[in-house]
Amino acid sequence: MKDKLILGSKEYLRHYQEALLQHIFLFEKLNKELPKVEDGQSIAFSMMVWPIIESCQSILILSEGKKLRDSMGLARMVLDLALNIGYFSVKGQSAIDKALKHAHQKSFRDLNRDFNIDDIRIFIGLNNIESVEMPEKLKEAIEEYTTENGKEERA
Repeated sequence: MKDKLILGSKEYLRHYQEALLQHIFLFEKLNKELPKVEDGQSIAFSMMVWPIIESCQSILILSEGKKLRDSMGLARMVLDLALNIGYFSVKGQSAIDKALKHAHQKSFRDLNRDFNIDDIRIFIGLNNIESVEMPEKLKEAIEEYTTENGKEERA
């Protein structure tokens, strides 16, 4: 960078768009072989890096149209995913297993949601979901994320 870039200038925007594009290429290169690796950290990284890549691509598209405010929401998601990658890298397989267990039970519970506002009941889900036979791992995950009074633990 020979000249100092002026915040808000076209050159400033173009410089950082190009930098973001280079990061996307790097993530794609790093992630190309990871789905073939069997260790949990590589798989977790791969599962989180694709949303990072896609969100960064969306940021580039939005920034081309000068929709920088809308890019901020995506940037926050990218940051959250990057922080999760760092967290899982430090904490290791036990944190990954806990996150997968949480996601497993949450996916099942999201199949059947209802709540009441005064005398109005709002229900979205499958009828008779309680009659579905659950695998043992799912039962354990649901049990782990259920409070003593039978409510879902929001972690």
